[in-house]
Amino acid sequence: MSQFAPDDRVIHSRYQELGALASVLFLLAPHRLVFFRVDAQGQVAVQGAPAVLVVKQTELPLLERAAWVYAQVPNPGPVRVFWYTPEEYASMHDSGFVLAVRLRGEDVVLPPATEPAERGSCEDGPCGLCGRGGLPCS
Repeated sequence: MSQFAPDDRVIHSRYQELGALASVLFLLAPHRLVFFRVDAQGQVAVQGAPAVLVVKQTELPLLERAAWVYAQVPNPGPVRVFWYTPEEYASMHDSGFVLAVRLRGEDVVLPPATEPAERGSCEDGPCGLCGRGGLPCS
């Protein structure tokens, strides 16, 4: 699995692909956030719709988690959200889904929650990734 830091240009393109959901996902401050793609059948793929695996403790039932994320923005776009608690994720460690995500996904390293990163070249307000600027990131 590849990994990219908040100051990499790649993360800005991922941020654009995630659209309005990106801010919600970063505000969740998950333990782990992995960007990957899914095909029309929902299988992890090289090309396809953007998807994210979120690992974050929550009391929300499994089927309500993604719905909660989608409800936070007026137009969430085609992004698929898979949200698991740390315990659920650990129990799925050897599943085909998690193995495929680890093979094709990109771990997103979140900027520190207490201080925004001082990197990037965005404009017009905080973008949540580099701590400067806003959408669209350049």
